Amino acid sequence: MHNDIQSRFEVVRVGYLANRLLSNCDGPRKPVSTYFVCALVLEDCTARWLLLDLGLTSVNCGRLLDGRIQRAYSSEDSLLTITSDIQQRLTGARELAQSLGHSLVGTEHLLSVLIHERLPLADWALCLETDLVRLSFMVHRLRQAIDCMLTYPEYPTFETATKPGLEERLQALEKAERFEEASRLVWITRFHSALKSAS
Repeated sequence: MHNDIQSRFEVVRVGYLANRLLSNCDGPRKPVSTYFVCALVLEDCTARWLLLDLGLTSVNCGRLLDGRIQRAYSSEDSLLTITSDIQQRLTGARELAQSLGHSLVGTEHLLSVLIHERLPLADWALCLETDLVRLSFMVHRLRQAIDCMLTYPEYPTFETATKPGLEERLQALEKAERFEEASRLVWITRFHSALKSAS
């Protein structure tokens, strides 16, 4: 049971990162897609085998360990490009997922599209140091939230997340400058919600 939950979370967290970052870039050229590739490199997750389909390795798009950058490799030809056809499919996947009632449902659907449709994302990715810093910080937060939730089941569930008490608890943590705990609380609640919506 624990392994099944862990696998579900790994899919959700990588899919969530992909959905969020892929949706924050304009134009046909998508260097932000680098983050998705790097997330797969960084995470030892159920979707890691997708890297082989893409022809990418940790050496190709940078090495990140424990949230710290060791070294990033890049070249003039390393920008990852997404065609308008692929962009339409990604957009359709996100809209379909959001129509199901929860934005995080789209992350697993988006990841499924990438895997099963075998979208041609095999171009080399450009790894800028500032981008990798941002990515490593985000993934580190996701890891912390998941670890906390698996270790402390008394953290908020999907049902309690909608109650007024959660907002008050967050405000109290922020007022006490316990920002790390507040951040974990938010992420944990989101993942609880994602699991319930996807089940």
